[in-house]
Amino acid sequence: MFFQRFVLACATGILAACASLQQSPPSLSANAADAFSISGRIALREHDRNLSGGIRWQHSKERDDILLLSPLGQGVMQIVRDESGATLRTADGKVYQAPDAEELAATVTGWHLPLSGLAFWVRGVQRPGSAAHDKRDEAGRLQNLVQDDWRVDYAAYSDAPNDRLPRLMTMTRPELELKLVIDDWERAPAADSSVPF
Repeated sequence: MFFQRFVLACATGILAACASLQQSPPSLSANAADAFSISGRIALREHDRNLSGGIRWQHSKERDDILLLSPLGQGVMQIVRDESGATLRTADGKVYQAPDAEELAATVTGWHLPLSGLAFWVRGVQRPGSAAHDKRDEAGRLQNLVQDDWRVDYAAYSDAPNDRLPRLMTMTRPELELKLVIDDWERAPAADSSVPF
């Protein structure tokens, strides 16, 4: 079963919240271009299921390309969203398709991931068109956000003055926790979307 292979490929446990932060990224505000690339680390916990590994994400208004990696850097799963729908590829060569990326990820892996909101939350902004409640710090940056049945807590931002790019965030809903440590930010997606399976 794919999920079992995925869990075995990834180390169990949750990333430490004190993970070291790398160099400051370029500033990206709520009014900046939609396109970005990030790389970092991700951890999921639900009941007695735990997994952790790396993430590389290329985002634009037209396309998302999310690659999940094992702790050793091997490609485990790729999710691609574009105008034709969503495609999920696994390391063993299986391909799944569906109209919606969140539905596809939940069907194949059993994890309900907040993919529609995450493209905004990783930039420290609310998802447009959905009711939200938030708390901000003195600099106007989000400290926490409740939207789409998720609570998003921001533990760290870039060290650059007036920078609003999150570095460490935790997303929770009943019985599910997703932690994301963002190590590298770029303003636009990289040209190469090859998968190191």
